Amino acid sequence: MELADALRRISGDGVDVRDLLQVLAKARNQYRGVARKGVQALEMQVCGYTTREIAELYGVRSNVVAAWVSRARQMLKKERTLSAG
Repeated sequence: MELADALRRISGDGVDVRDLLQVLAKARNQYRGVARKGVQALEMQVCGYTTREIAELYGVRSNVVAAWVSRARQMLKKERTLSAG
């Protein structure tokens, strides 16, 4: 996944990257397990890492990282964390 895609999928167009990273850091501290790993992966994507690179760092397959990210995105949307600004 490309950086621009990650930003659009997480928050929509026009969001400041610094603000996005602050929100993700807050969420990371609140979540546990798979959702927390997903938030960490989202942070890494915002910083330019690909799903494949993240998977290599964690020693898992790319589809596992994609599942983590999916779970984190679901939780972020459900809690409306990103719109709380």
